[in-house]
Amino acid sequence: MRCPLPPKHRRHPPNELDLIFTNPSHFIELRTLNQLSGALATLTRLENNQPVSELGGVIIRRADRPELQTLHDLQTVRIAAVGTQFLGGYATQMIELKKAGRDRYAVYQPDQPG
Repeated sequence: MRCPLPPKHRRHPPNELDLIFTNPSHFIELRTLNQLSGALATLTRLENNQPVSELGGVIIRRADRPELQTLHDLQTVRIAAVGTQFLGGYATQMIELKKAGRDRYAVYQPDQPG
């Protein structure tokens, strides 16, 4: 199995892994690179005893920026994200921003140098 991971995390050559515990973004990437049978198990959270299968993310504004109320207000803001490889920490928000007509952002990732 081709397993796209940063070099420091690659400990096994391809086709030597039997199971992978991963996150949704990485699973999608693996699925596009390999013929997989699918996920063996997934976790479904309960909210008020009802299963919740949707994935979401959060956009948080600074307390001293009350003028930022809608996605349309975010045209010239600086954005930080946990990493561009995460669905709930990046991709879901970027999809919504693109739907709102804002599709070009410079995104700061805390693990990036500089």
